[in-house]
Amino acid sequence: MKKLTLLLGSVALAAMLAIGAACAQPKTVQVDETAVIITPDSKVLEITENTTLADYMNELAKRGELSFKANDGMISEMNGKANAADWSSSWMLYTDDKDNSNAAWGTAEYKGISYESAALGYAALKIKAGCTYIWIYQSFNV
Repeated sequence: MKKLTLLLGSVALAAMLAIGAACAQPKTVQVDETAVIITPDSKVLEITENTTLADYMNELAKRGELSFKANDGMISEMNGKANAADWSSSWMLYTDDKDNSNAAWGTAEYKGISYESAALGYAALKIKAGCTYIWIYQSFNV
């Protein structure tokens, strides 16, 4: 009887751990030294037709998943990495959201996926669940 109780207790504990892992908060931002990839999810912030990338980034900042500074509507620093004073290196926004991007303004490839330049700034860009918004720190020949 002790073995059966121990077995049932172990199975119950394993099931609770599995359920807890499945209910964990999604990771909607991936960060490395030159890129910040945001994949919006309504579990982090309700995404409506009026939710902007700024709204979502502010929520990520409140959660401690991202830090950023903006000046005059432009991102000037992300996770401690600031734009160069002469703008020879800066954070640029790309997306796979075809309604809010323009390949004529430039493209970037990250991990084998091509992203088009965002057509709007982060404060005006209305996000969509299922799309990816990627900030890439780039250097330019100025």
